[in-house]
Amino acid sequence: MSEFVPKSGVRTVIGQNKFSCLWNKTEFDRQYRSAVSLHSHTIHSKESLRFIPEFTRKYPILHCALERQAMRSTISIDLVKAYWTPPLHPKAAFEVERNQIAVVLDLMASCPSLIMTRSRCRLCC
Repeated sequence: MSEFVPKSGVRTVIGQNKFSCLWNKTEFDRQYRSAVSLHSHTIHSKESLRFIPEFTRKYPILHCALERQAMRSTISIDLVKAYWTPPLHPKAAFEVERNQIAVVLDLMASCPSLIMTRSRCRLCC
């Protein structure tokens, strides 16, 4: 049994729970009834591009293409500071994650889920 102890100090038994990370597995034990996505990317995300130079060094053709493009450009790009913003609104990201859990894992997506934005954290069901 797990216990939840809120700030009030009153302990509440919340039952037997099991936490598993399935991001690297395609098969899993069918004992689960629901799942939660803990991470997503939205229009409020700033996804770093700092991995690109290291990645292209492993693939000479990509490295040459990146170098050639940098020489052609009149604007210097610092990929360590650069980022991109995914085109997904938080509600759409929630729907994508919920649908992936339902379709790929054939499980119920646990609700509520938190949707993070730059200015606030809100509950979405």
